[in-house]
Amino acid sequence: ANDLPIQVNDRATELELLYIDDLVEEMLDALEEYAYYFQFTLNPYGPDVEPNVPSKECALLPAFKRLSDILGSGRVIWRYAPVILDSFHTVEYHLKYFELMAKRLQGFDEKCTFSFIDL
Repeated sequence: ANDLPIQVNDRATELELLYIDDLVEEMLDALEEYAYYFQFTLNPYGPDVEPNVPSKECALLPAFKRLSDILGSGRVIWRYAPVILDSFHTVEYHLKYFELMAKRLQGFDEKCTFSFIDL
């Protein structure tokens, strides 16, 4: 309810609750006849670059792996983007973190795409 409180005044009212997992399962079932895949963005940036992105460790990596478990590794494409090059995010920085992330995602994806940002 968009983080708004829900108030029911009639005690006789029956509410049907829907779990997000059930909704996702129904949505994926509806896609079954189509050739589809998900691009999932995972990059090494922290809150200094992406202040509104959830924690990679606590949220994003587990979500990527779960999605891969549900759909199969061929339907989840790792998107390492954008590649920002500056005095801190050097080529060496990206090579180090790309390798670390690739090891963490091993077996959960079959393809990675990337793109650069030119500021």
